[in-house]
Amino acid sequence: MKSNNTNTRFFFLTFSLCLLIILVSFLVPRYSWRSLVNNTSNLFATVFSSIANTSFPTTNNTVYSVLADNSGGVYIGGTFTTVGGIAYSHLAHILSTGVVDSNFNPPAIDGDVYDIALSDDGSILYFGGAFTDVGGLARLRIAALNTSDGSLATFDPEVTSGFYVWDLELSTTTDILYLGGAFSAVGGETRNNIAAVNTSDGSLVSDFNPNVDDEVDTIALSASSTLYIGGSFLTVDGVARNRIAEVLTSTGSTTSFNPDISGVVQDILLSTSTMYVTGGFSTVGVTTRNRFAEITFNTGLVTDFDPDAFGGGSGHELALSGDTLYAVGAFTAVGGITRNRIVGINTLDGTVVSAFNPNVTGGSANDLAISSDGNKLYFGGAFTTVGGVSRNKFAALTPVAASPTTRRRSRITTPSVPVIPAYTLTYLAGPNGSISGTSVQIVEEANNGT
Repeated sequence: MKSNNTNTRFFFLTFSLCLLIILVSFLVPRYSWRSLVNNTSNLFATVFSSIANTSFPTTNNTVYSVLADNSGGVYIGGTFTTVGGIAYSHLAHILSTGVVDSNFNPPAIDGDVYDIALSDDGSILYFGGAFTDVGGLARLRIAALNTSDGSLATFDPEVTSGFYVWDLELSTTTDILYLGGAFSAVGGETRNNIAAVNTSDGSLVSDFNPNVDDEVDTIALSASSTLYIGGSFLTVDGVARNRIAEVLTSTGSTTSFNPDISGVVQDILLSTSTMYVTGGFSTVGVTTRNRFAEITFNTGLVTDFDPDAFGGGSGHELALSGDTLYAVGAFTAVGGITRNRIVGINTLDGTVVSAFNPNVTGGSANDLAISSDGNKLYFGGAFTTVGGVSRNKFAALTPVAASPTTRRRSRITTPSVPVIPAYTLTYLAGPNGSISGTSVQIVEEANNGT
């Protein structure tokens, strides 16, 4: 009868497929389920040119902060007073076409801008630095502008004592802005080097007070109601934490996370189960790591990722595209290969991306950002040339091509299970539409990295 034939075919197919999976599990590398999920989140990585796009403007002085907008362009902040030959005081907006946005016209700012943050809807630009006056009005080291025209917003937390705000991190879910730097009071209340303010009115979040003993240079907000902070500090909340720590967003209290880094941490970039850090350090815990490291969230231990940068100075900022970690700083070599102030690193094995070498000279690269559409890599600093071409303080790189992202091997200690992350099962149907359990073949995906 027809039903018996169908049941027989189904049983035979199921049995054959199970045997096939068991066989293949011994022939291909094993990956954890978490690794499989991570690897499917970004199918294509942008490969950027090493030649700067000369249609983008340059500036007359140092760029400290680079932030992608929501439409392919970029905001920049620094010590500059002109962009593309046009007067702009420390802040400017450059469109995706390379044209300076004439509609965004900030008032005069009397000091350097070190970091910027953009509201989720793109309507408000927050900025921090060493200034005390914006457009003739008192704004102590932190302020905000309306992006529609660059006019000053009412937001005014007042960092009333200290030197500067160096880093900003915005929580769009709680409407709280975290600020780090070298200061000792916000809104007239004691806050040592890190604080949180409400974006609605600039008021201080009173319960959050980590009390950090030295400068905070980077803040990264996790998805689990904690902040990772890095800098020059040695204690947080009265607890020994060398240059990196995790604190609760509710109170600022430290957690048990304690990698113990030997030198300044200047950027923290969170991934799914690990974080990348860069700075001026040479060890993490007892392990040698020169300027770059990858640290697991759950243990605080380094992975085997070890690009080994040296010469010139520290790493400053990081950005991730697929399996490529882009970094800027003052270094001159990575992994024994000359790379002046900007590098692409393969996160699979920590090796330098050989095809990417913009060769930045004349000064450090301070910050970078990948555009919201993924089609540009923006970076700024104190440099004067990129790839032998004059590019004063700011540059944009455009794509060479988009290539399939390779699978990233898991470095986390979760139980492995036999999965087939980079293979497709193809069933060959017979003339009557039947499927034979013996006619199953594995078709390997192109460029799957195995």
